Amino acid sequence: MAEIARLEGTRNYLEPGDIVLALDRWKQYVRSPERRQWHECEWGSVHWYCCGNPLEGRALLDGVLLA
Repeated sequence: MAEIARLEGTRNYLEPGDIVLALDRWKQYVRSPERRQWHECEWGSVHWYCCGNPLEGRALLDGVLLA
């Protein structure tokens, strides 16, 4: 957790809590049924507008892992 907090504090594109939020969104997305994932990936989800896109969260997590 200390390393995540340090990373969020040293990167100008991260706010405190962004990494945990992205991880939570991604976990919820991958635990949903496969049919729903395919539909949401192709057409998007109205829920994503208010709560965030899990695919963008995954991209953020990829960047964090590289950092």
